[in-house]
Amino acid sequence: MFYEGEPGHVAGQRRRTAGGLALAPQQAVARREARSAQEPRMPLVPQVKVLVAEARSMAADAMEHAIVCADGLALTTRCTTRGEVARACAAVPPDVAVLDVSIYGHDPGDAVRSVREPAPEARVLLMVPEPGGHEIALALLAGADNCISAFVDHREFVQAVRATAAGECVVPTDLGSGLGRLIRELSVERNDRLSPREVEVLQLAANGLSVAQIASRLCVSVNTTQTHLRRTYRKLGVHNRGGAIAEAMRVGSLR
Repeated sequence: MFYEGEPGHVAGQRRRTAGGLALAPQQAVARREARSAQEPRMPLVPQVKVLVAEARSMAADAMEHAIVCADGLALTTRCTTRGEVARACAAVPPDVAVLDVSIYGHDPGDAVRSVREPAPEARVLLMVPEPGGHEIALALLAGADNCISAFVDHREFVQAVRATAAGECVVPTDLGSGLGRLIRELSVERNDRLSPREVEVLQLAANGLSVAQIASRLCVSVNTTQTHLRRTYRKLGVHNRGGAIAEAMRVGSLR
């Protein structure tokens, strides 16, 4: 039998082992590399960066555990004050900021500003003690992307974070016209009027159509549809679809 280092062994030859014939080391490495190159590789899925601002330590621990255990989510920072949120967003802009509104004296506008001033592209998920129509209306008009109860369970919390990251709405549909009435009572009149096309696009969005579906319905490109939506946001003084729909209902632009 030949063993590496014995007379008669030549590099690159097959050699005998206790289990029979085996490839020489160079051949084995080359074969593994070739096989590895042929194997399909799973694409890397970017993780959603999540910031949590929660004053209650036990609640913050539960949120951290839920995020760490959820596929596709990554906790970037835990904060307990407004100042910490602003500094953290400036240092590492999150994809989603989950904010306990009580940190801000229950002022949703201040909560949204603490994130959007240092990180304009971040989405905001507000957590309030009792998310009724009044609280949701205030949150949407302040520019929050979504608003949920501070006492949701693990599953609902993760679903809300993922929906917010994806730009989806988790506002209860059963609020219906009641939410629009509250928004009309709470809001301040804005001057810029929407064009007929902008109203049409926003109406379809309010009916639950995605950007791609709206583009298909109107026979325009996705980019054109997104431009119309961005213009409605600017004119209505809001930052997202939910806020635009709420404000347009308030001023009577939507049915």
